[in-house]
Amino acid sequence: MAKGLGFVIVTHGNVGKELLNVASRIMGNKHGDVGSVEVPFTGEMTKKAFPHCQRPYEQWHRRIARQVIREVEAVNKGNGVIVLTDILGGTAFNICKRALQRGAGVVIAGVNLPMLLKLPSIRTLPLEEAARNLVARSRKAIDWQLPSSSEEQDNKMTGTLERCVHN
Repeated sequence: MAKGLGFVIVTHGNVGKELLNVASRIMGNKHGDVGSVEVPFTGEMTKKAFPHCQRPYEQWHRRIARQVIREVEAVNKGNGVIVLTDILGGTAFNICKRALQRGAGVVIAGVNLPMLLKLPSIRTLPLEEAARNLVARSRKAIDWQLPSSSEEQDNKMTGTLERCVHN
């Protein structure tokens, strides 16, 4: 793959992998090499991996940090890495901030599908410009609307269907 930015998604559970799967289904496999790390939920941290450890969270955090570093190293082509996490100030975000070496990349919270759809088009941009573009794309994709009346909605849908049939 051509030189460009690398990307790693770090989320609770398999949210990141599933978002990437959906993005790939929409765009085809244009995302290239994107790493993914799953952060286990708190109950899983204590029960599954370190049931007899006095500080299971520290053990998990170290393990997750090592996984993040491995993924960052795997996707870094020399131009830096953008790490996408789910929650600002959450476990994934905090671990990634500490694990990512200064200058090696940036951490962005709030990963979503529109952001992932943008990855192929920003891969060759400078690191900070690409990060700004991703955040701007994400903000632009968030909106709210009141539902219209059902008659209004029916008329809109009928008009859309008629245009599709006649074109």
